[in-house]
Amino acid sequence: MRIILLAGYRNHSESECPWLADSDGLPLLERRIREACELSPSIVVVLSGLSSDDTLRKCPSLERCELVFDTNGEEANLLSNLRSALKLGIDPAVVLPVEVSFGPREQLKKLIFFAVQQGLRAPFHLLQAMESTGDFWNGGFPLIISATGGQELLANETLLGLSDPQIRRQELRLASRDNPL
Repeated sequence: MRIILLAGYRNHSESECPWLADSDGLPLLERRIREACELSPSIVVVLSGLSSDDTLRKCPSLERCELVFDTNGEEANLLSNLRSALKLGIDPAVVLPVEVSFGPREQLKKLIFFAVQQGLRAPFHLLQAMESTGDFWNGGFPLIISATGGQELLANETLLGLSDPQIRRQELRLASRDNPL
């Protein structure tokens, strides 16, 4: 499954850019790309704004990714980043803002497995994991966008963001240590 890393939803200079901040000796985006490469050979990175040039210089693993530039300038956000990436194709994908971790691999694998089982017939637009408590797992990311969701996000110009009520969500309850699946 393709992975879309969103790194253009905030307009920062290099010195303030969170995805260029050091993460154990590497820029955070470089770290996320390396983690994504362990999960999939198909990675899309969305860049935008002032930090794009610096990002290209400081993240050598970008050469293994498809690059997309969100051209919305100061108006760039998570939704515009995702729409920019979806113009490459509306195949189902794992979506992650670079500032958020992938979380525990076992939980991520459950999320991906559920999405793959649903396949192209998935009626939902976005799949998000939930804790057994009802809270979003890992802050709601990564999320999975279905092919239907990709079509909706590209076609529906009235959407205000990824939490817009027009977007159909499927919640997947993940097991906790106290409540195994």
